[in-house]
Amino acid sequence: MAAKDILPLMSIHADNISDTGIPTSPAVLVAGLSFRYRSLDDEPEPGRNKSVALDTATPLEQPRAIEDISFTLPVGELLLIAGPSGCGKSTLLKCLNGLIPNSYHGMLSGEIQLGGRPIKGLTLRDLAQEVGTMLQDPDKQIIASTVEQEVAFGMENLNTPRAEMLERISRVLEQLHLKQYMGQATFALSGGQRQQVAAAGILVMNPVLYLFDEPFANLDARAVDELEELITGLRARGRTVIIVEHRVEEALRLKPDKV
Repeated sequence: MAAKDILPLMSIHADNISDTGIPTSPAVLVAGLSFRYRSLDDEPEPGRNKSVALDTATPLEQPRAIEDISFTLPVGELLLIAGPSGCGKSTLLKCLNGLIPNSYHGMLSGEIQLGGRPIKGLTLRDLAQEVGTMLQDPDKQIIASTVEQEVAFGMENLNTPRAEMLERISRVLEQLHLKQYMGQATFALSGGQRQQVAAAGILVMNPVLYLFDEPFANLDARAVDELEELITGLRARGRTVIIVEHRVEEALRLKPDKV
């Protein structure tokens, strides 16, 4: 897979571009972000959203998962987030992709902007187009019975024309050396292959911001190299990337702009 073969860069919002063509707002702005889960078992069942309580005075059972987080990330840069389990890394990603507050109980405060636009003003459709997330556990992300159906899922929800959808699927599966598995059942794949299928489902959506939660887990050496090359290609095309990773040595090879 060559970096030049990654999907072409989508246009950046016109209201975020100066006369010189340089983005005027950072890709991501986080200010004073805090979140506290309501209960020990707060993950929604597949296909179900839980009701959300925001800025409520009702006592919560859990300490803050993240507290007073602030940072900015310019367009095209890579941020590596490292730290021990339970320190709030994955919670931060859920805030950035809208799973918090849309699918998790809790108290959320602070501000998030994507490309200069407050995330609170974005619809779920907007977020699906703007932000792509690869979860740590692909079994929590993959829901379709075949590889082709899984990669097509996001585009189908956005009513992407079928011809364009098939072209994107074919191209991305070829890039990730998964084309031979197109009609194969997802449950029959190895853990590393499922992780790559999850990545393919993100790539075909061609978002502006990519979030990777432990992306190198379950990957063999070849797949790690391919994922590193893929991320390098995304950055070369102006995409912004945030990686949460325990295997820091692999992530550091990507030469992150911020750690």
